[in-house]
Amino acid sequence: MADLTTLHKSARTLILSLREGMEQLERAETGGTFVHESSLKKTQTQRLADLQSISERMDSAWRMQSMRESAAKCDVWRRKVEQVSEEVMFLQQALDKHLQREGRRNAEARERAELLSRRSGQAGPSYAGGGWGARFCAFADWLAIKNVEAQGWGL
Repeated sequence: MADLTTLHKSARTLILSLREGMEQLERAETGGTFVHESSLKKTQTQRLADLQSISERMDSAWRMQSMRESAAKCDVWRRKVEQVSEEVMFLQQALDKHLQREGRRNAEARERAELLSRRSGQAGPSYAGGGWGARFCAFADWLAIKNVEAQGWGL
């Protein structure tokens, strides 16, 4: 049981530090300051992997304990193990959502850069040959750039 207690204490400590790290990532994301975000993401990913390992060890230790201890004690530890497992899933989902939002932001930034470079004539497809197709493409580019500027993303 001492091993299970130690594992639970380590898990709680990791959960608190992961929550704090997620709050820092959220603040950086909403505040627009991405100072040490990449190192924080790596730290969060490593902490989450450590927590998953501890959660698995807790589950294993609890199952071994359930063979030796009373049902009441086992029920208490079962709930604690389940809480840690649920917290692992929640934190994993939160980190995954953050990474998805970051991927979308990066894709939007690439798209904005491409549109702006086309507007300034630096690169991209040419609309040679004139005609309605070329006019439509030029209008679509203009409209996309206006939408970007209207949302405050203009460079």
